[in-house]
This record gives sequence, C-alpha cells and structure tokens, in this order.
Amino acid sequence: MIPPQPIASSSSSALPDLVPFIQPIVMPNRVELPYNPTNRKHKKIITYAIKPVKEHAVNAQSILTLSARKVIVQQKFQESATKHYIYPAFANDWSLANSSTLYMILSNPYKLIIHMLKKIVCTNIALFHLCPGAQLMVSEVEFKIYKIAELLSKWTFPPKFTFGMDESGISYFLENEVLWHVVLDAIMELSLYKYLTDLDSIFCAAAVALKCALQEFATGWFIDIEFAGDVYTELYHRLLEHLEAITADPSLLAQWNEYKDLTHTRLMQLCS
Repeated sequence: MIPPQPIASSSSSALPDLVPFIQPIVMPNRVELPYNPTNRKHKKIITYAIKPVKEHAVNAQSILTLSARKVIVQQKFQESATKHYIYPAFANDWSLANSSTLYMILSNPYKLIIHMLKKIVCTNIALFHLCPGAQLMVSEVEFKIYKIAELLSKWTFPPKFTFGMDESGISYFLENEVLWHVVLDAIMELSLYKYLTDLDSIFCAAAVALKCALQEFATGWFIDIEFAGDVYTELYHRLLEHLEAITADPSLLAQWNEYKDLTHTRLMQLCS
C-alpha cells in the first residue's frame, strides 16, 4: 500500500514566484509638445504654475526686474510641467517650447500687483494733505512742491512718507495710514488673501508705489511716471533690508508683528 503524500503548503517552492507588474514610463507623443488650450494636461500645468507664482509675488518678491521675473516664471512653469509629465526630458522640452507663449499669462500676477498698488496709491495720496487749507494764503502749486520735497528728501532714509505715528506720538516704519489702505485694497481687489502668508513684501512694494505717485506731483503738476520694476527694484530691496535690520530688535519685531496681525485680522474680515 502506498502511503499518503503530504499536501504542499502555499509557501512551497513548487509554486512560481509572483513578480509585480511595473508600468513602464512611456515618453509622451511629440504631438503634445505645442501648447493646446483644450488639452486637459496643459490646462492643469498652467493652473498649478499660477498658484506658486501668485504666492511668490505677494509674499516674497512683489517688485522684480524684467529679467528676474522671467527666471522665476520659467522656474515655476518647469516645476509644474515636470509634475504632470513624468518623463523629465519631455517636461523640459515642453516647458522650453511653450515658455514664451505662456509667459504673459504666468507673469500676470506680478504686473497686476504693481499696477493695482500704483492705482490705489493715486486715489489715497490726498491723505498726505498736499493742498493748502483755506486759511493758508499760499499758492497750491508751491505748497505741493514744498510738501512733496519734504516727503521725498534724499537726505532721509527711509523716506518720511514710509512712517506712521501711533496714539503715543511714536513713529514706526511702514505703519502708515496710506500704506495700510493701499495694502488692504490691493489684496482685496486682486483676491490675493488666500495666497497671503506674510506682509513684509507687499508693504514695502506699496511704499515704493507711493514714492512713484509722489514723484508724479513733485513739480506741482501731474507728470505720468511708469511704475516699472527695473526702475524701482533697488528702493524696494533697500526697504526690505531696512525692515529686516530693525526687526532684529525684539521690541521692534514685536511691534511690527502686532501691526501685521491687526492687518491680517482686518483682511480676514474684509475678504470673508
């Protein structure tokens, strides 16, 4: 009689090993290389690139030279393309092939911010009382020239117009009624609150826009001056550097953070 044979367990080496199937990375078809506004993937690339561009524009560098803006936009664009096209070489080719075509769309947040800041500054500049009161027997043009020369004095840095006075009569850098209204209105008008994480950049950019607007009236008469990044970037960075330097002092840092918290609270109320 033949003895019964043992039943092979499921772990027996007699069974073939199961090899997991790995989906190969297939390079996209070259017909996808030109930008197609109806292509879902292409639209996603633009959408995902715009968000970090807006975040950078409002939080990090609100005023850029044209060459710096192109570098940032190309970087964000390529990062988005790489995320959606797994094949790196094709993602690089796609972003390079379409960067010129899509630059105007992707760089728009920077242009909108400086345009809006300048527009709102011009509507709030009267808060500096650039016209003489009824009791002052002085030419309006002469009064305006004197007031603006005082605000723009090249012997004072930071400029006088960047300071605001609190209830105790103490002046603080950037804590200025005009700048505050400009920042609030610009963020609301451009729907940037959901992208906002820090206010340093936008306050300094508003101060630079204010200088541009004051310069337009420096002769007593309005002369249009373009608010261009290539012209005003240096002042913008000097203001940022000054803010960084003074907030190394713990008491001034606490004061500035409190002012930013109040601004965030007001923005939350206005944008909710």
